[in-house]
Amino acid sequence: MDMNLINRIPGALQGVIDAGDLSGFVTLIWRKGEIVQLNTLGRRDIAGDKPMTRDTMFRIASMTKPLTSVLALMLMEEGRLKLDDPITKWAPEFSGMKVLKSASGPLDEVVDAPRDITVEDLLTHRSGLAYGFTSVG
Repeated sequence: MDMNLINRIPGALQGVIDAGDLSGFVTLIWRKGEIVQLNTLGRRDIAGDKPMTRDTMFRIASMTKPLTSVLALMLMEEGRLKLDDPITKWAPEFSGMKVLKSASGPLDEVVDAPRDITVEDLLTHRSGLAYGFTSVG
């Protein structure tokens, strides 16, 4: 664990608060049964000038993506998963994928994908898989 990188987290988060993008953060890094870092930054109530606390309650929506990402990072840390692993390792039905010649072109104008989709492609949402309501093709 690189503590130099971990110690940069509060400053990076404070920059988001200072830019006005979010009012605050509560983050906690837990490793091997111990708290490595706890950050309570910004305000939970801007009008009341109430600071974030470790037990600040947050309204959250879908947690599928962040939880999946955390689990993937845990598997990477254990050496069981790599970002450049092709997903066909676990889901062979994704082999031999086709891609559109042009994003705005007709659906029948496709070519072989130049490579397999990777774990990194999935985590960064650049796999080419899309919801029907967000993609033209």
